Amino acid sequence: MPGNSAGRSYVLAMARCVRDAGAAFRLNSQVVGFERISSGGWIVNVKESAGGKTTSKTYVAKSLVIASGGFTADRKRCARIDPRLTAEVHTTANPYGTVWDGATSEILDAAQAVGAAVTDGFGLQLLPFWGGRLLDYDGGDIYVNAAGERFVNESLPWKVITDKMLDLDDRSCWVITDARSHKGAMLGLKLINGIVYKADTIEEMASRMHVPSPVLKKTIETYNKSVDKGYDEATGKTIFSQRIEQPPFYFGKESIYIHTTLDGIRTDEHARVLSVQGLPMPGLFVAGEIAGGIFGTDRLGGASMTNCLVMGRRVGKNAAINARKG
Repeated sequence: MPGNSAGRSYVLAMARCVRDAGAAFRLNSQVVGFERISSGGWIVNVKESAGGKTTSKTYVAKSLVIASGGFTADRKRCARIDPRLTAEVHTTANPYGTVWDGATSEILDAAQAVGAAVTDGFGLQLLPFWGGRLLDYDGGDIYVNAAGERFVNESLPWKVITDKMLDLDDRSCWVITDARSHKGAMLGLKLINGIVYKADTIEEMASRMHVPSPVLKKTIETYNKSVDKGYDEATGKTIFSQRIEQPPFYFGKESIYIHTTLDGIRTDEHARVLSVQGLPMPGLFVAGEIAGGIFGTDRLGGASMTNCLVMGRRVGKNAAINARKG
C-alpha cells in the first residue's frame, strides 16, 4: 500500500477482512477480567466508554482469543526480569517517554488469575534505538564508549551488544561510519534533526562527541588495521566491509530501549493456552507477543510478523472449530 507504513498496511488489510465478515469492532473498551463457564466457554467483563460515560458490559463466547501484545511498558515487571532496566529506559514504541504506551500487563494478570501458566526465563529483547545507526548491514561502522574506545564486536546479535551497553556507565554509545558506507534512507532527516552529525576530521568528531581526540584516533587506526587483517583480536570480529577513513565522518548516539517481551502466556503448537498444570484450557487461545517462549531468549528482526500471522491464522481456525462444537 503506497504511502502507508508496513505495520499499518497489515492492519488495514485485516480490518477490511473483519468488516467484510460482518464482525464488529469494540473501540474504547477495556477488558477488566474474564472467567470460565463451567458448562463451557468464557465470560468477558468489559468497561466501554462513549459520550463521556463508562458502562460495564459482559460478553459470552465459546472461544476466547488473547492477543493483547507484550508488556514492555510495565516497568515493574520488566525490572523484575532485569533490574538494570530502571525508569529512564524507555520502549521503542515510546522512545522519548512523551506519549502513552499501552503495552502493559493487565490481560496477562487476568490470564494468570484464571489459572493460565506464564513462561519464565526468556526475558526481554532490547535494541539500540535512539537513531545513531545509519547502516543496515555489518562491517561498515564501529561502536565506541564515552572514552572513545570500542567495547564490542558490532556484528554480534543485539542481545550481546545491549548487554555490553548496559554495563557502560551511561548505557549509551557512539556509532561511527564514514563517507564510503551505504547509508539508509533516513540519513537526511537524521542530520536535519540533530540525531546524526558529520565532521571533516577525526579531531572535529572527537570534539563534538566530547571524547579524547588521541584515543578516538587510535581506536579508528587500530580498527582499520583489523580490517586489513580480516580479524580483530580485541573482540574476535571477522565481518568487515571497509576501513573507516574517508571524510566526512558520520556519527550519532545510541541508547538502549525495550523492544519486545519474550516471556508471556504458555501455549502449545495449536495456540491453546496451557494451565499451570500443563493442560490445554478449553476454549482459550493466545497469539502474538503475549505468547511466551516462541523465540527463546532472542528474536530475529521481522520474525514477530511471522509469529503474529502464522499463529494468528492457526488460532483463528482452532477458535472457530471450537466455537462450532455442540
